[in-house]
Amino acid sequence: MQIDLERDAEIERVIEGAAQTGIPLRFLGLIAAINHPAVSIANIDMSLWDKVQNINLRANVKFISAAVPLMRAAGDASIVNVGSYWGREGHAFFSPYCASKAALISLTQSVAIELAPEIRVNCVAPGNIDTPMHYNALAVEAEKRGISAEAMREIEWAKIPMGRPAATAEIASAIHFLSTEDASYFVGATLDVNGGCRLT
Repeated sequence: MQIDLERDAEIERVIEGAAQTGIPLRFLGLIAAINHPAVSIANIDMSLWDKVQNINLRANVKFISAAVPLMRAAGDASIVNVGSYWGREGHAFFSPYCASKAALISLTQSVAIELAPEIRVNCVAPGNIDTPMHYNALAVEAEKRGISAEAMREIEWAKIPMGRPAATAEIASAIHFLSTEDASYFVGATLDVNGGCRLT
């Protein structure tokens, strides 16, 4: 199913569809997000700011709000937001993205306190991931610096003690862990899955 995360009615339709299955809703994983080209705060287009906040933050708020009645009825439920290590620190020219992910971590904490113990809410904060988005970002930065994509990759990966980006399965494993009974006492936590590039 493909939906427009800026349209509340489409988010509501997803939750209504879940209700119609008759299967208790015990897990909600909120993963979708967008990044953006480098932009100076001095001449930022507020429509870009709004779009990033709408998709990376507001859509999560709407999904959680719409799902709470079903998840409370199911009991022993879990919500996992996917943030970013860029939500742990600021990065020049990426204030819309960083702000959205920092707010998502704070949202996780606030909602977790409100909804426990019936619903546990936690967050995963990945670092670089082995996806086209990561390699596209490296290529853009390499072009700006006038170096090869391979050289840019070496520079970026040298910041990671593991020496590589995460496999998507490694991020999925963290999300799955937080959804299970093995994480039954995790409430409002943010798991840093970044290969050691940022320690909290």
